Amino acid sequence: NVITMAISQWTRLLVEDNLTMYTLADHTMEYIPCKAELASPTTDWDLTWQLVRLKGLGPDHSSFLWKLVHLLLPIKERIHRLSPTTSPLCTQCNDNMIENLLHTFDSCSNNNGAGPALVAVLRDHMPTINMEKIMRLEFTDLEEDMEYPAVWFTAAFLLAIWERRQSGTRIRCYEIRAELEGKISLLRETRFSEQV
Repeated sequence: NVITMAISQWTRLLVEDNLTMYTLADHTMEYIPCKAELASPTTDWDLTWQLVRLKGLGPDHSSFLWKLVHLLLPIKERIHRLSPTTSPLCTQCNDNMIENLLHTFDSCSNNNGAGPALVAVLRDHMPTINMEKIMRLEFTDLEEDMEYPAVWFTAAFLLAIWERRQSGTRIRCYEIRAELEGKISLLRETRFSEQV
């Protein structure tokens, strides 16, 4: 009944109808694939969306992962697409490379090997992982009890790289490691300590 519909019901109706969902011939609704899903059709996107919304991730990590997976981070390549007068080249290094996501987190010489260090750590639990899979949270061969630690660590590590790049700070793996070890210690003390 239109008269008794709440605002949330109106919002859902208006957003779902041909904006986020479309109606199939059998009158069922299906989500319209986003740009990231169309760019990588072999990815298990249901798993990716589940991992982005993992319970226990802080809002900074969830927000960052959401932007990363949806290809919404304001990297030079994306800014150039939106405003063609801007340069797509990375300003963090002298490699004369387009600043795309892979360059930003993996191959930029300013990162001092931080991206490959993340891949190496995750390979202990996922032998086939690479940076492209990490940026889509394609953690398909990960044991369920390792999902939260792997996603949290990935989000924290990539966010540390991103924040340093945005502030123009030199990226040093040992600093990121020390920062994450401190956060892990705090998590152990506050969330995962045994109840007395």
